Amino acid sequence: MNAKKIGLVALTLVAVSNMLGSGIFLVPTILAKIGSISIWSWVLTGIGTMCLAFVFTRLTILKPDSSGIIGQSGRCYGPYVEFMLSISYWITCWVGNIALIIAGVGYLAYFFPELNDPVWRAFAAAVMLWFFTLLALVGADFTSKLQSVTTVLLIGIVFLLGILGVMRYEPGVFAATYNMSGETSAHAIALGIAACFWSFLGLEGASVTSDLVDNPNRTIPIATIAGFVIAWVLCIIATYGIYAVLPYDQLVASSAPFADAVRFVMGTAAGNFVAISSIIIIFFSLNGWLVLQSQPAKVAADKGLLPAIMGKVNKNQVPAVNLTITAILMTIIIFATISPTAAKQFEILILLAVFTSIVPYIFAISSLIVFQLRDKRKLAEIKADIASAIIALVFCIYVMTTIEVEGLAYGLEFVVLTIPLYTYVLWRKNRDDEALPTESAD
Repeated sequence: MNAKKIGLVALTLVAVSNMLGSGIFLVPTILAKIGSISIWSWVLTGIGTMCLAFVFTRLTILKPDSSGIIGQSGRCYGPYVEFMLSISYWITCWVGNIALIIAGVGYLAYFFPELNDPVWRAFAAAVMLWFFTLLALVGADFTSKLQSVTTVLLIGIVFLLGILGVMRYEPGVFAATYNMSGETSAHAIALGIAACFWSFLGLEGASVTSDLVDNPNRTIPIATIAGFVIAWVLCIIATYGIYAVLPYDQLVASSAPFADAVRFVMGTAAGNFVAISSIIIIFFSLNGWLVLQSQPAKVAADKGLLPAIMGKVNKNQVPAVNLTITAILMTIIIFATISPTAAKQFEILILLAVFTSIVPYIFAISSLIVFQLRDKRKLAEIKADIASAIIALVFCIYVMTTIEVEGLAYGLEFVVLTIPLYTYVLWRKNRDDEALPTESAD
């Protein structure tokens, strides 16, 4: 094996880190409102997301592209689709980051109860956003140095909750709150799927460029699937460990369920430690995610799909205007989605992020099949690809049907806006192209 290539174990750890992330911190509170029946939401989400992960790995192997699924879909369907997906994916990134900030402020409220007030929570979220944006603008990216530490810390907290859950488990706990949604079982399970799926947004990032991986045809699919399964199991352990430990009425009202669960069993000092650890994990990961969220718009600008200024970098190699514009948009959304509780605001945001991510995912799924057909592959050779693509496509469409109207409306508005935006991009490009011969004649 080439020593400079990424091997199976290393790539599996990268996949776990990318998928587990810090998005799980408020999900237990959201699922508690549905009841323990949400375990089936995790099961269905796991099956669909595993097929989706397989589709992404196949695309990476067959049609490697530095822009990932956005570039692959653009090569398949043309420039408008690439433009629309770039905008959609960009929105997914920064809306998802707002959700992380709200989760972080929710855990800060563990120490500062004043932040449970919706207006104070919004102001605190805006302050944290601009603080970390300024750090990113000056190139202060300390996340990469601490990513392995924060990942290990998160896994340690999850295992602690799992152990406490086993120790405190009582047979009647889950049965007593099996379906608290007031809906049918099928509808209750559907309500939990979008929240579960949110925990795995970014799974396409596990499929790194194939030329960096040793034996990519074998390593990428195995590492991605193995990484997903590990992250999936850890999410279930965290959710139901908390469910077994924390009384139901406290869980549904909690803005810091990880910390509250540990405090309830082990005391104030242990709860404080988990709360501080959670804050560190969330905000340290945010520093890196703010830089990464600018990449879809930067790549689109480099390809002429967005104004060039969105791709221009400062002396620290950071797209400063891009980050600043995004931070302004994020601030607007923080105040536009003010809700009675951190969990409710978090829920609105993740539903929007899930919708805007599903659109690129659906195009990526269909791109895999189109590429195979264009390459005139025999049906017998691509049976696994077709089966995975069909299951993933059905799952993505189903996820869209589970999103509440508010999240769906926000998402549709953003996607529809790409039509006049693309019209403007084409007009500007044609105007610039027409100006070139005149300029050369001068």
